[in-house]
Amino acid sequence: MHHSVIARLKECHRRIKRKALLFFKQKSIIVLGIKGITLPYKYLVNVLVTRLFSPAAVGVFSIIRSYVRQTVSFLGLGADKTSLMILSHAYHKDKEEFKHATITLLYIFTIIGGGTSLILILAAKYVSLLLFGSINYTLFIRIGSLVVILQLLYLLGVNFFKAMNKPILSSVIEIGVWLLLPFIIILLLILKTSGLSDTLTLVLSWAISYTLTALIFLMYLKARHFFRNKGTIKLAGIKNVFKSGFVLNIVNILYSFNTNIAVFFMPRVISVKEVGIFYVVQTIALVLNIPLNAVLTIAPHKITKFIRNKQWLELESYLIGLQKKLFLLGFPIFVGIVLLGKLMLSFFGAVYESGYLALIILAVAEFVNTIAGPNGIILVLLRKGYLFALSLGLALSLQLAALLFFLPRLGIVGAALAYACGFISLNILALFFVHRELNIGIKR
Repeated sequence: MHHSVIARLKECHRRIKRKALLFFKQKSIIVLGIKGITLPYKYLVNVLVTRLFSPAAVGVFSIIRSYVRQTVSFLGLGADKTSLMILSHAYHKDKEEFKHATITLLYIFTIIGGGTSLILILAAKYVSLLLFGSINYTLFIRIGSLVVILQLLYLLGVNFFKAMNKPILSSVIEIGVWLLLPFIIILLLILKTSGLSDTLTLVLSWAISYTLTALIFLMYLKARHFFRNKGTIKLAGIKNVFKSGFVLNIVNILYSFNTNIAVFFMPRVISVKEVGIFYVVQTIALVLNIPLNAVLTIAPHKITKFIRNKQWLELESYLIGLQKKLFLLGFPIFVGIVLLGKLMLSFFGAVYESGYLALIILAVAEFVNTIAGPNGIILVLLRKGYLFALSLGLALSLQLAALLFFLPRLGIVGAALAYACGFISLNILALFFVHRELNIGIKR
């Protein structure tokens, strides 16, 4: 009797162990774990930044960061979806072809990014006038302009590992900027004692962290002998890349505008201090995107397989299951932000507690964005990227109209309402188009 009980317990233990191993072998779960572990770390870094620097400095930094991201999205091949498509195609075709594609993109990104950075540095005074209505921010714009080329290399590094279906390494590169920040913060403290302004110190730290991340990626390429065969860069087919990536680039530009448009309008209507509060509020709300980002490291490969084999019913079943998982993962985070939002904001400083209502509104928008699923990616993979572009265009128009109406009247709460209008309408439209396209596929 005693031995049979022990045997059953051992068998039960083996079954649990097998199920646990199977669960953790799923790369999306591992990625979710990596991002979940770094979440408290990111939060603490942001708390430290807001404690060290004034809300006005944080506001100026967020505006410059949004400006750089928008510039990167305009650089055609800099669109992350386009470069991922190129690298994925090359990797599945041939290893040597993958090396050629990587080095070709590296040189193109360097030339385009370097040229753009130089132009923006020269035009920094006019950009400062456009964004802030003053030339006092010219130096910060120049430092931010250098980040354009660094962010292109960073995007290439992330997509390089995604193309090889190594989401863990791509996640490490993605969070690399944050992992390096403790060293940057130490540097910040040293620089701060030398009399540098809050804004200059913050923008410099941002540029240095991207520089180090880009160098790590380049060192990895060198270690893997990607630079061994000089003269193997193939420019043939770049014309086709521009053609095939055109819709993706339009999508990327519109999506970036949807994300950043509020920040560009704010300095002309409200103070940079309030912009800094909005930045912190948005940082907390974006935590809700962690489940969706983890899913996006794996889902495109499975969705592509279903589409290639025309398994429409299986695809529909997979997407329904995906939405249920996203809801189960996202809902506890949403409830946590609603209940503990004011407490979270208080850690950043008492001045940030005024952003609680804006935080709730943004949390609702991001929760909808998460549970709706990767509809934009699905439309692109269905070769219906123009429908996603149409959704983005309509959502952007609605957000812009809401921004012009609410921002002067309600400040950052108005900006949050406009953001919510844009992203909720975007997800409703994209979801509608996905369901319509899948119904057509099933009928066929």
